[in-house]
Amino acid sequence: MKNCLNRKKGFTIVELLVAIAIIGVLAASSIYSTVRARALANETKAKGDLKALRDAVNLLVADVGKWPGGCPVDKVSNPEIDLSIAQAGIKQSPVVGIVDSGSGCFWTAQDVANWKGPYAQYSLDPWGSAYYFDPDYEPWLHCSGKTALAKMPVVMSPGTNKSDVNAYDCDDFYLPLR
Repeated sequence: MKNCLNRKKGFTIVELLVAIAIIGVLAASSIYSTVRARALANETKAKGDLKALRDAVNLLVADVGKWPGGCPVDKVSNPEIDLSIAQAGIKQSPVVGIVDSGSGCFWTAQDVANWKGPYAQYSLDPWGSAYYFDPDYEPWLHCSGKTALAKMPVVMSPGTNKSDVNAYDCDDFYLPLR
């Protein structure tokens, strides 16, 4: 009876280790959920931006009859064009003349007179890269496990890895214009 009364109250080392392990598992689960939620929010924002930019490009085509960069509609030209620059014709009125891209595309005085923008204000995707217009994008060209699709005009983001616009890899976000 004396042993029972002298027993000290408290936690054993094993009980403390179990409690710490449970707290660690709960913290790791919470951190994972937060990171995943942030990633999904960025993807959703990029997809929404791309829809708005696709609409902006379609409005530009309806008003001016040219794609961003001053190229005639359906002309395959390179390089791709950053949609935030003035000569893209999305955020601000382009300047009459040749777009400095080596594409041979240009804006005429009539094109500029027909311009009724700005059509969109987006500059950067959620990962800090510019959005682009690519008239001959090849989805998943360098994406293992997926079959590359035919070339198509798109608005696109290089995605989370911020790779080169011509990487055509698995994390690109794109939206066809048609």
